[in-house]
Amino acid sequence: RKNHPDLSLVIIPRHAERAESIVAQLKARGIDCIQRSKTLDRIDSNTEEGSIENRVWISDTTGELRAWFFLSRVVMIGKSFTGKGGQNPVEPVLAGKPVIVGPNMQNFADVVSDLENAKGISRAEGETELLEKISFFLQNPTEGTEQAQRGIGAMERHLGAADRTAHILLEL
Repeated sequence: RKNHPDLSLVIIPRHAERAESIVAQLKARGIDCIQRSKTLDRIDSNTEEGSIENRVWISDTTGELRAWFFLSRVVMIGKSFTGKGGQNPVEPVLAGKPVIVGPNMQNFADVVSDLENAKGISRAEGETELLEKISFFLQNPTEGTEQAQRGIGAMERHLGAADRTAHILLEL
């Protein structure tokens, strides 16, 4: 925030029911949150909880994940740092955003390998490297766009996979 005062953080839990727990953890650290499910109308720039610019968004609604990707400047796959398996990086890549993953992407190893080979995704091994990569993409948006374009190119070979799979199943 010191270097990017307009920066906001959006946390999108894989399971929306975790939102209350995340809010409690953040509030315990003195961090204000905006829960998307509680602000479905419009949000004023100043509310009783304080200024919107000083908050973290918690997206705990269904069906809005893709919209958040398009609004983002950088996407980080959180579970790839904190748990085994990771989450699918394809949607944020296809949204044209630079994507950073951590060391735990076992469930998406083939996709991540394709993306890494094309230099269409970034991997950070820990917090320090993650912060460096986020700062890099915020300071160099063209580099982020180029990474995303390489990632989109790497995913082109998967276009039509559902149709191909359906034809194979129908033939069986």
